[in-house]
Amino acid sequence: MIAPRLALEDWMESKATRAWARMRRSRTRLRPENTMRGVSLLETALALAVVTLMALGLGASVGPAVERAREDAVLDQLRRIKNGLVGDVRTIAPGQMNVAPFGYVGGMGSLPASLDDLVAPDTQPLFAIDSTLQIGAGWMGPYIPTAPTDLTVDPWGNPIVLEISAGTSTTTGAPTVALVRSVGPDGQNDTSDDYILEVYEREAFSTVIGYVKDGFGTTVSGIDVELS
Repeated sequence: MIAPRLALEDWMESKATRAWARMRRSRTRLRPENTMRGVSLLETALALAVVTLMALGLGASVGPAVERAREDAVLDQLRRIKNGLVGDVRTIAPGQMNVAPFGYVGGMGSLPASLDDLVAPDTQPLFAIDSTLQIGAGWMGPYIPTAPTDLTVDPWGNPIVLEISAGTSTTTGAPTVALVRSVGPDGQNDTSDDYILEVYEREAFSTVIGYVKDGFGTTVSGIDVELS
C-alpha cells in the first residue's frame, strides 16, 4: 500500500513543480526588459555642441531679418509723420478732387513746434469757421495715430525728432523746410545710421491765386489776389 501513496506524492510534487515553473516563465514575460543604458560624458558633450551650433546658426539668420523689419518699420513711421505734417501729397489727376487730408499745415497754416502738437491740441486753437470771412482754420487732429504703436518713438526706442529749418535737399537740391529724423540703432544724432525724411517747401506751402467779388457776387476785374 506504500508504493501507490509514494507514486501519488511524486505525481503531485511533479505537478506543483511544473506549475511553479510556468508561473515564473509568465512573470518573466510580463516584466519589461530594461533596455536603458547610461550616457557617456563624451556623448553629452557632443549633444551640447550640436545644440549650441544650431542656436548660433539660428541667431545669425534671425538677426538680419529683425534689423530689416526695423528698417521697414521706421521708414513707414517717418512717412506717416510727414503725412501728418503736410497731408498726403499723392499726385491727383487733372479734374479730380484731392480729398486727402491736408495735415497740420492745412489746418494751422504753419509747421508745429514739435511732434507733440500733432497728437494733442493743448493750447492750440481748435478748428473753427469765421462766419464773416467764411474761412476755416485751427487744430483738427490728432494727425498721427497714438495706438497701437507710438509713431514718435522709433523701433530702437529712441524719440523721432522734428527739425524745423530751411535748407536744401541733399538728394534733389530742392528747398526744404523740415526734416523728420530717426537717430537709428546707435541712438546718436547726425550719424551714418540715421533715417531722414525731408519735407520740401513746395509740400508745406503753396501759392494760391484767386479773384475778388463785390457785394453782389460779381467778379471785380483788374484785381488779382495772391496768397503765399
